Amino acid sequence: MAVDIYTTYESKGNREDITDEISNIAPKDVIFMNSIGTGKAKAVKHDFQTDTLRAASLANAQLQKAVPSYRVITPTVKLTNDVQFLDDWYQIADAMDQIDKAGRKSEADYQAPLFAAGLAKDIELSLLEQVGPVSDTTDLAAKMRGAENWCVTNIDKGANDTINGTTGVVTIVDGARSITEAMIGDTCQNIYSQGGEVHTALCGSYQKRAVSEVLQGASQRRFMIEKSKVDASVDVYASDFGTISFKIHRGMATSVIFFYDPKLWKKCWLQTVKKEILSRAGTFTNYQLSCSLTLEAKNEKGNGRIVNLATS
Repeated sequence: MAVDIYTTYESKGNREDITDEISNIAPKDVIFMNSIGTGKAKAVKHDFQTDTLRAASLANAQLQKAVPSYRVITPTVKLTNDVQFLDDWYQIADAMDQIDKAGRKSEADYQAPLFAAGLAKDIELSLLEQVGPVSDTTDLAAKMRGAENWCVTNIDKGANDTINGTTGVVTIVDGARSITEAMIGDTCQNIYSQGGEVHTALCGSYQKRAVSEVLQGASQRRFMIEKSKVDASVDVYASDFGTISFKIHRGMATSVIFFYDPKLWKKCWLQTVKKEILSRAGTFTNYQLSCSLTLEAKNEKGNGRIVNLATS
């Protein structure tokens, strides 16, 4: 065997072979944030009001000579949510713009949309699931109350599970339950009875599969849609109380299905997302992304959730 052949293993100065393509499949789901309304917050505590109509009455039949009997007017209900401040910081050395890079020309231009997308994911998760409201103090950051935790009226939970009416947090006592069509129907009926018209439900990947299995039925759960293609999913369910579109959401809690009406929620900005260059303290640039907002629950009774669901 020849031992004097000069190969790439001994060679020095071989150039690196790297493509100019950078692959990134990290999820960027912001379904809830993009679907709801937008408003303006003018203080670190954002107040809003809800109201309702009295119940209908068959007794409203009056004599022509009836003496007026005046009803007591019920005041509106004032609700509050705290503004949450979200930030992200990063630093890029000046040398990054001098070296020959693969896949991007400017490191700052490449990193900016990545950090913006990351902040958007934080906003989405806070709008959906944040446990609040928490007012800020010297050592405690303010937190908004997320949409799921606003829903306390129409909630399907275990018989012994309890819910905190102030924070919306559910304390799990019973074992996890498998989703059923009855749970979905009951939730839709409860929302309808409160005056709501919900058409969207968010759930994680496991619950999306479970919903498809349950709603299609074990005996007819796959349908041929064309040769070599089979439909085994349910995206839209026609319930007795309207059609429900089940949307998969990577950020959803795995044990929850959240039914919501986008018209009943607003993201209220104190400050929209802003990018700033901070003061320099060396041969690098400091960047800050910041925003502040809260969630306005225009009426939680028009929404609902199913909790404590099995995840395996």
